[in-house]
Amino acid sequence: AQVVVLDNDMGRLQRLDEMLNGRVTTMASSGYNLERVTEFADVVVGAVLTPGRRAPLLINRKMIQRMRPGAVFIDFSIDQGGCAETSRPTTLRDQYYIVDGIIHHCVPNMTAAVARTTSYGLTNALLPYLIELGDQGLAGLLKNKPYFASGINMIRGKIANEEVAQALGRDLEVATLDDIEQAAGIGGAR
Repeated sequence: AQVVVLDNDMGRLQRLDEMLNGRVTTMASSGYNLERVTEFADVVVGAVLTPGRRAPLLINRKMIQRMRPGAVFIDFSIDQGGCAETSRPTTLRDQYYIVDGIIHHCVPNMTAAVARTTSYGLTNALLPYLIELGDQGLAGLLKNKPYFASGINMIRGKIANEEVAQALGRDLEVATLDDIEQAAGIGGAR
């Protein structure tokens, strides 16, 4: 199979090239490159994430119409609204629909289909951090690793993430590490 990966992070594309020894083609994500790639692809996978915001619509209906008949479009971005004009959420029971001869698969939370594997993956990824949080408490964790504050979306009912605030049409209530520490009841002085 010929695999093409498009991304707007050139560093990530370079690392992918190096890791896979050039076995995949990497390209900068642009409207032109998306149009070119979708025309010859048998399978297009949309995986766009803008944390806390709706996924940008990168694939329009004309691109879908130009795909090969019977081609497949999988939208992993459907949890954030989808990255194609023709995307709409489906379910694990009714996973597919066809638009302009193109099979669409747009199941939100696709990992639910492999719940056990997903649970193991999440446990392995999160457990070290949860142990640290348990051992040090929030105050200790923020003192020793202040970058953890960037992962806080809400704290004690206050919005601490700009994208979440925008998505909810609300103001950011906790903006700095000192604000987060104060909201958590651990003081602001380091």
